[in-house]
Amino acid sequence: MIKIKLFKIALFTMILTMFTSFLYAAPVKKTPAKEGNFEIIQGRSVISPIDTKLMQASIIKAATNLGWIIEKNEPGIITLKLEKPRAWWVIVKVCYTADEYWYEYVDSYNLDANPAKNKIHRNYTNRWIPNLEKHIYAFYTNPNAKPRPTVISQTKIATDFTNVKGTSVITPIDTTKFQNAVVKAATDLGWQILEKKNGEINIRYARSNWWVTTKIVYSKNGYNYVYVDSENLKADKEKKVIHRNYLGRWIPNLEKNIAVNYF
Repeated sequence: MIKIKLFKIALFTMILTMFTSFLYAAPVKKTPAKEGNFEIIQGRSVISPIDTKLMQASIIKAATNLGWIIEKNEPGIITLKLEKPRAWWVIVKVCYTADEYWYEYVDSYNLDANPAKNKIHRNYTNRWIPNLEKHIYAFYTNPNAKPRPTVISQTKIATDFTNVKGTSVITPIDTTKFQNAVVKAATDLGWQILEKKNGEINIRYARSNWWVTTKIVYSKNGYNYVYVDSENLKADKEKKVIHRNYLGRWIPNLEKNIAVNYF
């Protein structure tokens, strides 16, 4: 009888281990077109063993603070995009395990990238990745560090302004912590809190001759910026157009500061 119980425990443990491994598969480095080229840049500032949860938070803080867009956030892999609209863009994966981390080039536009010749715009290897590395290290070694003053991003994070999905805070979301982060970020940026309740915060941004009202709807499974109403911003829901600052500055800036205050 005891042997049967031990067997069942062992079997359950094995199944649980397999299931956990399925849910979290460690990232695998891709093979670059040319050994040692820009496609794989090894992170060297944070030494192993790496606290993966802290690393994840540090990457998101660093990226959002530097104007990168969080395209996808998975255990061990965070996909980022940096762009100048209608001019250029680059997509990078920051991959990490308990033993190491690296920056993996994915794709780009108008940066003259040629992996076989180890060629890409010099800003990629001389500025953008080193800057990410520096900021990730800063947040990893000092999780309570305050980010530099926010620089308003000109990057659009959506094309349909009526319902913009937030991507910087990963699920499952701590809703109490998220609510506090939204209130802090919004008030710091000059938004007025109109109404606050579980799962929804209504905010307004206004000047003497225009205003816009947005509600941030959230749950443990995600969050969205839902346009409510505005004046003098030439908003047209059917044509999906609004003053460029709504998607080009105000919502991206909110997204960035919410992430900074959440982590």
